[in-house]
Amino acid sequence: MWYDGGFGFRDVTSGVYDLIVDGEFDLVAAGWDAGILSHTGLSVTVGHDVTVPDLIAGQESLTVVLAPTIEGARVVLLPAGGDDSLGTYLVGLTDQDGASTIENLTPGEYQLRVFADGMAPHEQNVTVPAAGAVEVTLTEGQIVQGTLTDPESNPAPGFVSLIERSSGRAFSAFSDADGYYTAESLPTGAFDVWISDGIHRPVFMENVVVDGPVAHTLNATLASTGAVITGHVTGAGGEPLLGVQVSVVDGAGTPVVSTLTDDASAYELGPLPAVTVTVRASCKWTAQSSPPPARPRLPSCLWVSTPGDACL
Repeated sequence: MWYDGGFGFRDVTSGVYDLIVDGEFDLVAAGWDAGILSHTGLSVTVGHDVTVPDLIAGQESLTVVLAPTIEGARVVLLPAGGDDSLGTYLVGLTDQDGASTIENLTPGEYQLRVFADGMAPHEQNVTVPAAGAVEVTLTEGQIVQGTLTDPESNPAPGFVSLIERSSGRAFSAFSDADGYYTAESLPTGAFDVWISDGIHRPVFMENVVVDGPVAHTLNATLASTGAVITGHVTGAGGEPLLGVQVSVVDGAGTPVVSTLTDDASAYELGPLPAVTVTVRASCKWTAQSSPPPARPRLPSCLWVSTPGDACL
C-alpha cells in the first residue's frame, strides 16, 4: 500500500521480497515487543530481490509520569515528526501512580502524545534514552456543548466536528435524540466547526475561539437543503452542447461543485447555500437558464461564485 511517498506492509518478517519500484528507502517498523525500529538506506531495484534485514529490538525504555496522577491515560509514542501514516506507534496506559513505561526502544528522537479523559491532549518531543522519567503536566480540557435543531426547530441528531486551526487535529461529538451534544477534552485555541445531520445543509463556523474556565455553548440550526441551479447550455445557433462543465466557485475562484451537461444539454447544481451568487462566463459557447426564454444568453462553462452580486 502507498503511504505519502512510501509503502506500508504489515506483519513482515525478515526475508526476500519482490517490489515493483526503484529507489532507496528508509525502513521503519513497530511492534508491541520490538519498539519502533528503523533501517536506513534499503536499496530497491525493479526486477531484483529485496532483502529485508532482521530488526533487532532496542534495549532502551521510556517512563512517563503524569501530573496530576491519572490512571488509565493513553500514552502514545511515535517516530520523530509525529508521522503515524504507517501505523508506526506504540501505546501504553498509565497505572494507579499515573506512570507508564514503554520498553524495547532504540535510541533516537520520538514524539510523545498523552490523552486522558477531561484533560487537554498533550504533545512533546522526547529523546531516548532520557535522563530519568519524563514528567508531563496535563491541563483541564475545554468543553463545547450545545443543541442542534432542524429548520422546524425539532431536535436534530447529528455530527459536530471541531478542527483545531493551528494543528489540523479534529475532535468530534454526536448529538443525541434531543439534539444535545458535548465535546470534551479540547485544547485551548481556535477551531473551525462543521455541523451536519446528513439530511439538511451543513453549518460551517470559522475561527471559533475556545478559552476559559466554563463550558462554551455553541447551538446551531440546520437550514433546508439549499438552492438548486438548473439550466441548459446551447451553442450560438441554439444547438445543444453535451459534456460542458458547469461549476460553482467560492470567493477565491475555486470550484466547489461541478457537473457536466447531459444528453439533453441540461445541468443541475446544488444544493447551494442561500446567498446571492455571481454568474461568470469564460468559454466560447452560450448558456441559457431554464426555461430558455427566461434568461439572456451567456458564455458557457458557467461559473457561479459565492458570495457576491447577481449579474443575471
